[in-house]
Amino acid sequence: SGSEKSGIAKSLLIDSMKSLLPTSAIKRKKMGFTFPFEVWMRGSLRAEMEAVLLSKTKPLDGLISQKAIEKVWRHFLAGKSSWSRPWSLYVLKAWVDKNLSH
Repeated sequence: SGSEKSGIAKSLLIDSMKSLLPTSAIKRKKMGFTFPFEVWMRGSLRAEMEAVLLSKTKPLDGLISQKAIEKVWRHFLAGKSSWSRPWSLYVLKAWVDKNLSH
């Protein structure tokens, strides 16, 4: 199963790095890791996010309402929604701007 493979990977890492790791790290259960998208989107990425999200993307006209995109962004900033919605729209718009807009 996936957890068995995961355990093997951790034991290989520990065996190879044992002399460099503190005991607390060696005995600790494996932990997941997530990227801090929400923090980035409210901070260092905010200007980039707004430049893309708040600009009109011609190929999306009629498919996605610009007002709806702006509402998703406002809801995120107000803490009313997850980071995933504006991030998905950002990725879509950035891709369209790069690949379909001329």
